[in-house]
Amino acid sequence: MKKVYLIATFVAIIAGIATYLFATQIQQNTKIKDVPTTPVVVAAVEIPENTKITKEMVTLKYFVTASLVRGDNGVAEKLEDVVGKLSLYPVTIGEQIYKNKVTALGEDSNNSALSYQLEKDEYAYSISVSATNGVSGFISKGDYVDLLYTQMAVGTGKPTTTILMSDLHVLRISNYAANVSATAKGAPITSYSEVVFSMTKSQIIELTNKIGEGGTITLALKSIITAEKYTKAPTTAVQTTAKKP
Repeated sequence: MKKVYLIATFVAIIAGIATYLFATQIQQNTKIKDVPTTPVVVAAVEIPENTKITKEMVTLKYFVTASLVRGDNGVAEKLEDVVGKLSLYPVTIGEQIYKNKVTALGEDSNNSALSYQLEKDEYAYSISVSATNGVSGFISKGDYVDLLYTQMAVGTGKPTTTILMSDLHVLRISNYAANVSATAKGAPITSYSEVVFSMTKSQIIELTNKIGEGGTITLALKSIITAEKYTKAPTTAVQTTAKKP
């Protein structure tokens, strides 16, 4: 009788193992044949914040397509989506990398700080303006302007005006809070008292000295053709979208 029980137990074990192997094989076949997958860029190493991502830091891994967040702010599906860009946040090993967690230097993006959008040796510098010297509110982010400087001539006491700087690129208009609000509402800024420019260190020093001398700074809005010579990008009359060269 014991022998019969032993044989039955042995057969049951063999059957269980066979069933498990059979089910596993079915699961593998089903996964391969029936479930769509998509390649996703994941971190191969720990990537600290503010780090330029190299190809050695990332790899591709396949995930079930239905489980992914895709689109402009979704996962990066190609290595070129992240290689050469800067990480805005720390990324752990194996973590999926989202497009809105990286940025390119010089790229105008609402997801990153203004400092990320500056090229090497480029500075953001702001001046206060009024309706009179700020083109009555018609300057937009992305425009190009000339700075005119007016001062009283020594001896004659007559005003003289010169073009202090040409083709300055407008990074932002108005202050940070106004820009955040405009982005959230999806509406352009039409009233401002500050203009933020892209400038070099020598330009900042020259302009600061001129303001300190007590002269008057006036902005002159340039033709859209000026922006086109830098970017060839299409623009609109309401809100220009040209970018830096």
